[in-house]
Amino acid sequence: MASEITVAYKTGQLLYVLIFNTVGEVWNFLTAVFEAVVNSDWTDYELALAEQGTTGIYEGNFPALSAGNYSVIVYQQKGSGPLPSDGPPLAPAQTLEWDGSKEIGLNDIMESVIANGGSNPYLLARIYGEVAPQDSQGNQTFFDVNDPTKARVTLSPTTPRGGRSVTLDP
Repeated sequence: MASEITVAYKTGQLLYVLIFNTVGEVWNFLTAVFEAVVNSDWTDYELALAEQGTTGIYEGNFPALSAGNYSVIVYQQKGSGPLPSDGPPLAPAQTLEWDGSKEIGLNDIMESVIANGGSNPYLLARIYGEVAPQDSQGNQTFFDVNDPTKARVTLSPTTPRGGRSVTLDP
């Protein structure tokens, strides 16, 4: 686990995050459990972010939690230590999907879909963006959202077993 939490903000600040589970409990780093927020325990909830030089880029390592969806809320420390009065947060809560050892990204989802025999064009379009009409051989290509000239995924019409084959383009 390394720098899964990244925040851009003005340089020279003291930033920290609180991590919440899906039922609104906050992670307590001292006791290593999720619990209802107790103002007097606020310092036990904070994960300090380290600025990278004077770049205004702050990073922190997500703790070793079980797989799940978590909310991460960023605060700017205003005094000598983290306090509930440091609010409001710098931004709305951000969701982090965690597999137990790393963040789950779109490529992880795509690899899982392909590994499980999926070639759903609607799902691929949601992940990879624009889709071209089928060509004369029945191939269907999905293009990069940011570069519509770059093919990302090609679906071929059928395999010997009757399914569709999926090719990830570099």
